[in-house]
Amino acid sequence: MRGGLRLSLAAVGGRTVFISYRRQLSWPLARLIYQDLTEHGFDAFIDVEILASGEFEWVILSQIQAREHFVVVLVPGSLDQIGEDGDWLRREVAHALAQDRNVVPVTADGFQLSRDLILPPDVARLRSFNAVSMPPEYFNAAMDTLRTRFLKAPSKPIVPPPLESRSFAERVRRFVARPDTTTAASDLPAPRLTGRRESTLIARLTWSEVPGAHEYVLERRGVEVYRGPGRTYDDRPGRGTTIGSYRYRVRAEVSGRVGPWSEPVDVVTGF
Repeated sequence: MRGGLRLSLAAVGGRTVFISYRRQLSWPLARLIYQDLTEHGFDAFIDVEILASGEFEWVILSQIQAREHFVVVLVPGSLDQIGEDGDWLRREVAHALAQDRNVVPVTADGFQLSRDLILPPDVARLRSFNAVSMPPEYFNAAMDTLRTRFLKAPSKPIVPPPLESRSFAERVRRFVARPDTTTAASDLPAPRLTGRRESTLIARLTWSEVPGAHEYVLERRGVEVYRGPGRTYDDRPGRGTTIGSYRYRVRAEVSGRVGPWSEPVDVVTGF
């Protein structure tokens, strides 16, 4: 099958998963969940920012419909924009509910669904699903619970996605799972990274421009938290009982060449 998945989605009964998340808040956790599921034989899908808007909508909705399970990652702030008509997290959840997918909320960083929060009618049923709590110190145990108790084969048949969508799913898998084995280009400068504590839970990172750079990659403690053309990022490392120090570094990519990492910067944030 040209560019298709190694295994047919229809043949992987009970083990196909769509992962939904708020990009600027929970991308690192969503990626860890994705990697754990794929390592345990699940066919998981997670989106990346490499699509035009029209292609994005078609691929995302077809992949939700084609997968038995719908895991939505919720951290503080995830539902702040849920009332907006164009909010993509809302559209993904609404589509999963309309297709009767097995919806599994995964909560982290102290997320709680406030009783005062009014959910739009198309996603109101989100309150009715049992959630998997995923504290950082018990990630492996929580993932074991997610895999063995919540991601069981549903009875509703699944419609395989179009071939073009499956081809993109394979590209996404390779992008997310790829190891960081690139060699830095010696002729590229490293950005100058600065960071400060913007509020109790927000770290603001800014970095200098590298001529010709089309993309920058920002890491926190070795985990990618941002990839894009911007040079400012507000990070929310998560809630905790004590103030913690988080180490960041950034690098630039120019025409397929990867620049060296910046000098690391430590930012203190948390309660």
